[in-house]
Amino acid sequence: MNDHHLLEKIERRIQSEQPVDDAGANAIKAELRKQLLTNLPYIGNARADAILAVYPTIEQLRGASLADLKAISGIGAATAQKVYDLFH
Repeated sequence: MNDHHLLEKIERRIQSEQPVDDAGANAIKAELRKQLLTNLPYIGNARADAILAVYPTIEQLRGASLADLKAISGIGAATAQKVYDLFH
C-alpha cells in the first residue's frame, strides 16, 4: 500500500469519526487509528502507541507540527518527518 492510498483511507476514516458515548465504540475507533498508523512501514505498535498517547485522533495528528512530532518520546527526527510529510 503506497502512502497516497493510505492517506486517502485515513481521510475517509477521519470523515466517519463522530464523538460517541459508547466506550466499546471508542475502543474500536482507537484500535482502528492504531491499525492505520501501523500500516506505515516505519511505525510499529510502540511508535503508534506513543503518537496516539499525545494525538488520540487522526485529526489532532494532522494538526501537529513537525516540532510537536519530534517531541514525542520514541519518535526520532526521521520518523517525525515522514509522519509530518504524510499528513501535510
